[in-house]
Amino acid sequence: MELKNEFKPVSKQDWEAKLKAELKTKSLEDISWEISPDLRMDPVQFKEDLVKIQLPFSSNDSNDWLISADFKAKSLIKSNKPLIKSLLLGLQAPTITFLKTPKQAEWKNIFMDVHLNFIESHFVLGKEVKVNTFIKSFHKFLIKVGANPKKIKGSIDCMQEPKNYNPALDMVCELLPKFKLIGISLEHKKDEINNLAIALSKLEEIIYKAKTIGISPSKVRKVLFFKSELSDNFFMNTAKIRAIKILAQNVFEAYGIRSEYDYPVYASTSKKSYGDDQHQNMIRSSIQAIAGINGGIKRLNISSTKKGAHSKFTARVARNLSHLLKMESQMHLVNDPVAGSYFMDNLCNEVIEAAWQKFIEKTEKGSKT
Repeated sequence: MELKNEFKPVSKQDWEAKLKAELKTKSLEDISWEISPDLRMDPVQFKEDLVKIQLPFSSNDSNDWLISADFKAKSLIKSNKPLIKSLLLGLQAPTITFLKTPKQAEWKNIFMDVHLNFIESHFVLGKEVKVNTFIKSFHKFLIKVGANPKKIKGSIDCMQEPKNYNPALDMVCELLPKFKLIGISLEHKKDEINNLAIALSKLEEIIYKAKTIGISPSKVRKVLFFKSELSDNFFMNTAKIRAIKILAQNVFEAYGIRSEYDYPVYASTSKKSYGDDQHQNMIRSSIQAIAGINGGIKRLNISSTKKGAHSKFTARVARNLSHLLKMESQMHLVNDPVAGSYFMDNLCNEVIEAAWQKFIEKTEKGSKT
């Protein structure tokens, strides 16, 4: 017995008629979802309307992400026990904020008893930190402790203008070839289409200005990463992360870089969406995390589910959430989990087309001014 023979196929028209009757509406457009001020999405999608989305490097056999958490260099210099304990409990990619370039003795305190080959190290630099000096200092420390700088992975989020990328960009490529340097934020505002268009405009500006100082688009791509603060909008979180990978590929193709590349997106849950109830915030962060993972993020930082910084308990909850999604749900083993979903693929396609159109409009407007 075959199920397809037991159940008669139902046409799109029949489904629409049934939905209208059940929902007591004359048109499905009456219950369409506003994605942005200029874009609406029908809540029901059909196979006949499917636009298949192919992510760059979607042939990867894994959807794994790294578990991240925030630390302050100033505190770790005094004692790195919190970092050590977090690593022993499953942390994989600490994000450390620096307000100044550490001295060699301070680097040693920060990473005492830490095997840098087994983790990714992500650094956020304050405005007063000179990125060139910072890169040289970290490289010197790696050499001093016997680590191979060419094998150490991570990123440096230095918030520099494109004119300042050289010689820092060349320096990273030479001294820390597995480090990212150029981070572009997907702004956390209501109009996600406009947020994506702004990110593309920033990317195009970076590539263009980098070329004027002799830095090739391929070198920019090698050190590029995106940052996304997740929201309560489950479907849009997934769609925008998938979309930015394809949109970034389109921008680089316009500059003659046609080979596929898996553009890394580093995500964090948003405390802006949290309320006063810590248990509700745990649910919110779980939903945001799943949406980000479905989109293909490479690093996940779950914010404290209460006001202020992480306590020992909330830090443990954050780590365990990723552990549950990996070890219980096995989400890291499913590459591009939403591929083939009529709604998600069509939503992603609509987002890509709308964001690209808005990006073109911004570019044309900029060229006229």
